[in-house]
This record gives sequence, structure tokens and C-alpha cells, in this order.
Amino acid sequence: MAELEAGLHLDDVALPDNEPPTAEALCRERGAASLCGLLLLRRALATRPGFLATAAAPRSISLLRMPSLEWLDDVGYAWSCVTEEHDRQAERGEVAALERELGDPRLVAVRVRQQQGKRIGSRRGAYVIRVRGAAPRMAEAEFLSALSQGRPVHVLAADPGMVHPTVRLGVQQGLRVGLPDAALLADLALLLRGEAEGSVPHAALPIVPPGLAGRAAEVLPLHLLLADRPGISAQQMLDHLDRMLDPHHAPWTEEADPEGDGGAARPVARRDLRREVRLDDLPGMGAAGPWARQVAADLRAYRSGALPWTELCRGAVLAGPPGTGKSTIVRAMAAEAEVPLVTGSLAEWQGSRDGHLGDLLRSMRDCFATARRQAPCVLLIDEIDSFPSRASIRHRHRDYVLQVVNGLLELLDGALPRDGVVVVGTCNDPSDLDPALLRPGRLEEVIPVPLPDAEALVEILRVHLGRGRGGGDGSVDHGMPVSEDDLLDLGHAALEREATGAVVERWCRDARRRAAAQGRSVTAADLRTVLGPGRPPVTPALRHRTAIHEAGHVLAYEAAAPGCVLEARLTLRGPLAGATELHPDRNPAVPPLHTPRSLWLTLRAQLAGRAAEEELLGVASSGAGGSPQSDLALATRMALTLLGAHGVGCEPEALCWHGPPEHLSDPGTRALLPPDLRESVQELLTSAYAGARDLVRANTALVNDIAGTLLGTGRLDGQAIAKLLGAHGISDPAADADEPEAAQAGEARR
Repeated sequence: MAELEAGLHLDDVALPDNEPPTAEALCRERGAASLCGLLLLRRALATRPGFLATAAAPRSISLLRMPSLEWLDDVGYAWSCVTEEHDRQAERGEVAALERELGDPRLVAVRVRQQQGKRIGSRRGAYVIRVRGAAPRMAEAEFLSALSQGRPVHVLAADPGMVHPTVRLGVQQGLRVGLPDAALLADLALLLRGEAEGSVPHAALPIVPPGLAGRAAEVLPLHLLLADRPGISAQQMLDHLDRMLDPHHAPWTEEADPEGDGGAARPVARRDLRREVRLDDLPGMGAAGPWARQVAADLRAYRSGALPWTELCRGAVLAGPPGTGKSTIVRAMAAEAEVPLVTGSLAEWQGSRDGHLGDLLRSMRDCFATARRQAPCVLLIDEIDSFPSRASIRHRHRDYVLQVVNGLLELLDGALPRDGVVVVGTCNDPSDLDPALLRPGRLEEVIPVPLPDAEALVEILRVHLGRGRGGGDGSVDHGMPVSEDDLLDLGHAALEREATGAVVERWCRDARRRAAAQGRSVTAADLRTVLGPGRPPVTPALRHRTAIHEAGHVLAYEAAAPGCVLEARLTLRGPLAGATELHPDRNPAVPPLHTPRSLWLTLRAQLAGRAAEEELLGVASSGAGGSPQSDLALATRMALTLLGAHGVGCEPEALCWHGPPEHLSDPGTRALLPPDLRESVQELLTSAYAGARDLVRANTALVNDIAGTLLGTGRLDGQAIAKLLGAHGISDPAADADEPEAAQAGEARR
């Protein structure tokens, strides 16, 4: 037969007899990490049946999202093996078709050789981009040249945000390769030992230890390299992985002299007695406790594939006084969910280099990119109130701060997805947070973390003295003779001092150090010494007056905005000895917009403590005034700024802007204000105080009931308050007024 166009003769060609190794064999030969990468890749491809075919198409651009940067090489190698295997299967189909068409095997071989020479656009000619590092780097000319030649492009990246923008623009399909789980690790161990699940008796199948099952997503190629040792069984390999990922496990150290008479040295495992803090170790969390437990459960379900990201909480802000354990709650939540914790703050990002805007924004982006690579995870932004509300920025660096806040908003809910990343901010005062931070899809809600009550303080003492919660045997472990009665007494002493969990921890640490210096165990006397004498005790008469005062506040605030009171409490020591705390999201003093009615109702609530004292005890004390944060000071500032800066409640002929709120609230400039404005403020406060007395007078039994319960328990939460209100109901004399007294004050003056 004549020679063919490729210069080949039938006698010179033959079909190959040797079958190339499979993808599984190639990955097994390379090591445990590559074989694991193959299993992860096949699991992802099973959800996208047409992905390989599309990836072979000329000029197609396919993106493979790696589980993390550490998996890039091994999953990338598995991808090359799978694509080559897919090519061979496609060629076998072509050969079978040619055999049916040509008949002669030699003609088939010649045609196959010719087609291989022309297969420029096949996957063997694919242009592969592996994205590493924090900045996208790529030879753009080579990429465009590959496309012009008709070659497909395969992009392998742990973070799609790091892919070159030109490449990202043309991506046609994407595939997300997930992290390992317990079932995949069991399959991997069997494959590495040369066994298949069906060939092993059920009783002999390896069991993934519970600790490893919970931390399977943390397994990295390095762990597999260390765990895959010759001569060990599949079960031994899994047990070795479990030990490596156990947070209590420490490297082995060598004890005994290897050359001494005692024979060979024996490795002794030293175990770190510290452990990760869990949510059960944190009593007194308030509403943050149930929220954190739910988020932890949802993250575990998301990691296992049982819950989609669309069903998870995107984030929240934990707000409370310093030392209440907000950051500790977030760490415990991540530990409970068995996911990584990534941390950041404005101070950290700004201090990463020299504080230039570009460096700050780059550090912020890098932190979020790290979180996306480790997803599912928790990202903690500490002191998030460092990002101010954009509406409050008045200084000359406004443009700088605006771009910083806008950068954070973009990262929370911008073009780049953050699937699997729950963002939690912590702060002391959420009132100055930009409202855009709390929108759905970003941080969504503010969750208060209150000061611990007496019961919680007792449990905190138990935790830090060494005994688990809910002991009940009358003493603390490790021989420390602190009885249950002593713990209760110390808990009340801590409550008198308005102690936080952090303060109690320091007290316990100081007491242990004091006892250790004397060579003995800690005692209750050590703790009392550390606590000190405390403030003078509150007399029964003052405590009763304080309970009446706080009951008046509770009544008026609940009448203005039902459900707004988070907590009312008394202390056993100190001059004020009481406080009423409002829910950050329902505080009637900070609505989106004030009207004359909402202003009057809020002023009434701020002055209702004084009104309750006067109505029920015959005379008001000085407790409502004095400091800049007193009831009277807050009410005066609020009336002054809303009348003078916002014009709320002003008559048309008196309407005037007297300056910004911060100017009007400055005591140094208040004397310079127009007399008519000062007169309007005084009339408004007088009207609101009269309304507060009317409200207390109409609900005397309810105020006494709230005060009596508060005297008995020392603290009332929102549920207890709702129960009391439900039993009595609130009779509000101003309920039917359209604009009670607030608008009437100006009319009377006119």
C-alpha cells in the first residue's frame, strides 16, 4: 500500500500494547497526600458530570478552587492524572470508531498517529495556571497566546480573589474541591494499604477515632506524609493522624540515658494539661450563649454538607462591658464548631506597615483571604467600634476613614463570596457602629453580653479554681478546701464589686500565687484577701429606694418601647447601687428618626426613676442627678440637641439650627445659648417629668411589684420583666395623646 500523507507506512506502525497506569496508581505512587487529593477531586467531579468534557473544549477557561493553598500541589497533580486518564478514554472511543470504519488495525494506528499530531487543542496542550501567594501574578501574554492557539486554560487557586482579573473575566465554569471528612479518610487508609472496602470483613474495617472525625477538615498533606508509614495497618494510620491533630498531644521527648545501664531510651509523651475553652466553661453569657451554640452547630453541619451556606448566620456583633469575655466566647464557639479561628482588628491592620491607606486595606483583604482559604471558619474582628459611623465623621481625615469603613463593608458583603466564613465583631459600645455593618448578609445583629450575675460568678469561680461546673461535692479539686458555702459567699462578694469574668480569673490567679508562695493550697481566705474590703455596704433603706427608682425606669421604658429593657439590677455596695440596661437594638433613645412624641416618651422614661421616688417615697433623692451620665444630665442633653440641632418639637416661628449636637451638649457652651432655647428645654423636661409622675401614679402596684422582686433577686432579665408586666399590664395616661405635652409646651409658651 502507498505511503500516507504523514510519511508513515502501514508496516512501520502498530497499536501500543502496554496500558498506561491509572490515575489512582500514579497518585498512590506519589504518596498519601496525592491519593487524598484524587479522592477529593473525584468527589467534586461526581457533582459535575460534564466538567471534564467542558474543560477539554478549545479556548475554554475552567477554575478549580482548592481546599486550601496547602492542597494546591497534590490536588493539582491529581487533576493532571485525571485529565490524562480522561484523554485516554476519549482516544479509546475514537479507536473503536475507526476500527468499525476502517477494519484494518494498521490503518487505524496510522490514523490515530495523525490525529495525535494535530491535537493542538486537546487537554494535553492545556495552559495551566497555579495561583500562589497573596498577589495575582501571571504572564498575561502567554495566557492570551494559549487562547489564540485554541488551547483550554485550567486555573488552580485556593482563593478565586487572587486570580488575575483578565483570567477571571473569561472563566466559564468552576469546581470547588472540598476538605477531607471522616469517610474519605477511612477510604484513603484502605486504599493506601492496598485494600478495598468490599474485600475487608466489616468487623475489620478501620474506625475513624471521634477526635479525628471532628477535625478531619484540618488534615493537611504534611499530616498524611507523616502518618503514612510502611508496615502499619489502616487503623494504625488513622490513630496516628488522630494523635497529631489532638490539641493536647505534644511531641515525644526522650528520657533516660540511651548509653546508660538502663538500656535504650524510652520516649515519654508529655501532655499539655491546658485545653481549648469550650462554651460550657463560660457561664453568664446571656443571650450570647444560645447564639454561639447554634452557630457552632450550624458550622459543623455546614462542614459535613448537611446544611447549605444560605441557611447559616453570616455574623454578629457581641457588645458588652470590658472583661465580660466577648473574645473568649468567639474562641470557644470556634473550638465548639471545630473550625479554625482567624483574628484581626483595625489596630492590627493599620500597624501592619506604616499606616498608609493602601497598606491598611491590603492587610484587611489579606485577613479575609486567609479566612476564605480556611473556610469553614470564624473570623473575629476585635474592637469593631474602631470603625466609626460614616455619618459621625467630621474631622479633616474624613476621606481616609470613609475608605477604610467602605473597604470593610465590601469585604463583608462584596463581589467576592465568603462562603463558610462567619464574621463576629466585638465592642464595648455599639451605638456608634455604622448602620450598614448590621445589615443582613453582613453582621446582621448586636448581641449583648451582660455583666455576670451572682449565680454566674459562682460558676466562673468554680471554673477558674479548677473544678468543673456544677460540682456539688462541697470542695474544689486538687485539694483546695473551698466549700460550697464559701463559693456562694464569694460569688455575692464579686457581684457587689460588679466583677467580670476576667476580674474573677485574675482574683483566682492571684489567690493561687499567694498560696503557692506559702507552700499550700488556695483557700477561701486567700480569695477574700485578694478581693479586699470592697465598698461600703448599701443600707436597706437605700437599697429599697434604689429598687423603686429602677422600677420606675423599667415601667416607663417598657411603656415607650415594649421589650426594650434588657436587665435591671441592684448591687450590695456603692452610692448608686442600681442600673437599668436597655437592648441596643430597641433603645427608644436611639430610633432611626425622632418625632416630638418619641422624644417626650424617652425623656419621660429617663426621668421616671426620680418620679417613682417622689410618688412612692414622698421625696426624690439626688440619685437622678450629679454626674454627666446621670438621668437628669442625659435627659437635658437629649432635649437640647433634638430641639437646638434637629428642630424636633419646635414651633415654626422658633425654628433655628443652633449648632451640631456635640456643640450643644458641651457644658462650656450651654450658657451661651439663646434664652428661648434654654426655656424650651426646661419646659419640655418639666412636661416629661409630670408625665412620668402620672404614669407611676397609674401603675403603683406594678412599680411596687417590680421593686419587690428586684429586692429579692438583685437582678431582673427581660423574661422576668415581661412576666411581671403580663401579670399587671401597663396603664398609660399618655397612650391616647397624639403628641403628648411635647408639642403643647411650645403652644403654651406662644
